[in-house]
Amino acid sequence: MTYNPVGYDGGDPGIITSTCIATLSGGAAVTVSGATNVVTSAGIESFDPVSDMVALTAGASNFIGFVTQTAASGNPVSIATKGAFIVAAGSVVTVGADVEYIAASESFKAGATAGNVVGKAYTGAASGGSFVLKLQ
Repeated sequence: MTYNPVGYDGGDPGIITSTCIATLSGGAAVTVSGATNVVTSAGIESFDPVSDMVALTAGASNFIGFVTQTAASGNPVSIATKGAFIVAAGSVVTVGADVEYIAASESFKAGATAGNVVGKAYTGAASGGSFVLKLQ
């Protein structure tokens, strides 16, 4: 499932660049995979985005954001780590609730487990509906 950006980013879209380890559709929820030692003692100029690779996320604890465009495996891709997105509700969601990602249903639920909070609900929704999620 892909997600639709609302267009609100609070002036800081939090876009990072990485490399796909699989073909990803724009809006897919992703995680980092294989990001070991991508910054060496030489500092930020040593960062290698090819070593920092992304794939579809397996669950809430490793969700980092949404890819902004479709990209093939091995190609660079931009990831939105902040901003507001229209997403699917996997449970009843109330305004202001802490939210976590559910990989199995590619949706989001309210009442996030400690350590799995990915954002706050800006609007509410019934289970199966859509709401605005502000990534944090």
